[in-house]
Amino acid sequence: MKLYGAILSPFVCRVALGLSHKNLKYDMVMPEDGLQSPEYLRINPIGKIPTLQDGKVRLPESGVILEYLDAKYGNRKKLFPGMPGASAKVRLICKILEEYVGPATFGLFGQTDPKKRNKKVIKEKKIEVEKSLDWLNKFISTGPYAAGKTFSAADCYFVPAMFWLHALLPQVGVKDPLAKHKNVKKAWIAVKRDKMVRNTLKDMGKMMKTFRAG
Repeated sequence: MKLYGAILSPFVCRVALGLSHKNLKYDMVMPEDGLQSPEYLRINPIGKIPTLQDGKVRLPESGVILEYLDAKYGNRKKLFPGMPGASAKVRLICKILEEYVGPATFGLFGQTDPKKRNKKVIKEKKIEVEKSLDWLNKFISTGPYAAGKTFSAADCYFVPAMFWLHALLPQVGVKDPLAKHKNVKKAWIAVKRDKMVRNTLKDMGKMMKTFRAG
């Protein structure tokens, strides 16, 4: 099995966590000649990461890949619970993180350089981040995992989202991004007790240092 992408990408990280949770062996590689190379576009015509190659199956989009993994490898640890209510909660947390928390957070990506900052943009994005975290705070479990007692797809979304939140917000003056969101903070503290999560965060941290060093 091959996963195209890099662990620092929140989208790739979701899939990497899902694969690790199911104890599925895989190789992670970046497309040799770039995302728009003819070779990679034959694998994924969308030209983005991640792409999962599992035998003859080639799939883009992290959410689709996680659903596929649960469907094909259902005999291994689940990413989506079988009970309708529990499954809906996992998907809701994923949705809030993907549609609201993530975009608001990454809206600050271009604002970390003091010389190039737009105060208006920073103010607007901070408000969006606070609002999205407030929504998440109302639905997230306080541990040991984002959606309850077991690791799920919700954690695959939650872990990279929190990594990037804590990487970007302090650079625009927010020392503790979760100060006003106690449930999210408790969930973040709890999920980091998982060894697989800690190892993933360590790998992301190493790659972040390389990225910042240029």
